[in-house]
Amino acid sequence: MTLLRRTLALTAFALLGLGYAGNVADAQAADPATYEIAANVNDAAIDTDRGAHLVWLAPADRRVGKLLLFMPSGGPTNRPPDWKEIGTEGSRLGYHTIVLAYKNEAPIAAAPPAGCGNSVEPPASPPNCAFDARMEILDGRGESTVVNVDRANSIENRLTKVLQHLAETFPADGWSAFLDTSGPEAAPKWSEIVAGGASLGGAQAVLIAQLHSVSRVAVFHGWTDAKHGWVALGATPSSKYFTLIHQRDNFFARTCFGYLALGLAPSCPLPGFTVVPPDPDNPLLVDNRQPPFGTRQLVFNLEPNPLGGPINDPYHSSTTRDGWIAREADGTPSQKLLNAWRSVLGDSDADQLLDERDNCPLVANSAQTDADGDGEGDACDRSPRGPAGQIADLMDHTLAALDRPALAPVFKVSLETALRTAIARNVHAACLALRIYELAVVVAPSNAFSTAEKQALIAESRQIRTDLGCA
Repeated sequence: MTLLRRTLALTAFALLGLGYAGNVADAQAADPATYEIAANVNDAAIDTDRGAHLVWLAPADRRVGKLLLFMPSGGPTNRPPDWKEIGTEGSRLGYHTIVLAYKNEAPIAAAPPAGCGNSVEPPASPPNCAFDARMEILDGRGESTVVNVDRANSIENRLTKVLQHLAETFPADGWSAFLDTSGPEAAPKWSEIVAGGASLGGAQAVLIAQLHSVSRVAVFHGWTDAKHGWVALGATPSSKYFTLIHQRDNFFARTCFGYLALGLAPSCPLPGFTVVPPDPDNPLLVDNRQPPFGTRQLVFNLEPNPLGGPINDPYHSSTTRDGWIAREADGTPSQKLLNAWRSVLGDSDADQLLDERDNCPLVANSAQTDADGDGEGDACDRSPRGPAGQIADLMDHTLAALDRPALAPVFKVSLETALRTAIARNVHAACLALRIYELAVVVAPSNAFSTAEKQALIAESRQIRTDLGCA
């Protein structure tokens, strides 16, 4: 091994220690919730009939400093324990995660006058039925004539109270970061929260994002009132909305109009998904693709788990509800479904590292190796050994192309200088040495290199200077 190569190898070995070397398991059984918190914690006026909140705390070395709020779908029997898998996945991605017990039995889809109806179009009366009902579920301020949710039982109050409890009981765990105490009463700090949910809960996330600027919006399943005129962009831009729906979801066609209003679809019916019955080989389905998917609106067509039991629409439930999600032979969630969940939650390449902390956000690399310590993982780094490796390669290419070996020292002196200074992170000196090398190539005799070889070597050197950030 030459001195140049030994230097390069030792440098790469030293820099390897700068990279994250974790090893993430993939398909696993759901993790037990870290805490199960009574719904009426800190507030005796909160009803407990919707069950307890389930809370997951990610390991300290994986936390991203954001809260995933997940709101279950609507129905008398739909409670947080039916969403342990998505709660687990949120935690594994590094989120502080709460699957919230809230007044999701509110009958928005019931026939008027008890609700707003299950029709694609809004009811004639009461006006703004779905919007008012959802506002009351959110803030409990009496906007609706079809639901009855007081302030104590609102999503806002329930979430605030559980966050206050967690912050007071476990002060070292970072829960206080999700509370806004600047106003007359404590409230969720929405800018630090990923608002997410299933069906009714997903649409509540849309409403929250209209009213507040949130970190991300994760909308799972279709929802009944997607075309009732209330869905619109507001405080949160379209770029932060991400969705997943089953193609055979009963609400698939109408939910497209919600996507249209949010800037997620160009038109309705949803382009590419107009064939009836659905084509299982449709290349747009996440079933038939690998992440990253390159779109914020995802559609899948996996078969629901037959062990979930009889239900009106198993396709609707199979987007996130534990009993009906597609599963592998070992009982763990379908890898294809997990890929879609992760994409919606902020992990584009589905390697269980959110994009914001992934050194290759579009190439799966759970080990996060970064041999040259430049912050770009080896899996996506054009030169994973860094500029030093590129310079060493340039040396090899120069000597291989050189037809007059006696001239080798002319080029080696500048490249060895470039290598030493690049390793020492003296960018200015390395850039200067590479410029000198390029000049030497330009003025080299015609019998030293062919014209094409000169052009290739100079282009390679210039690319290294670009990667170094030379002025």
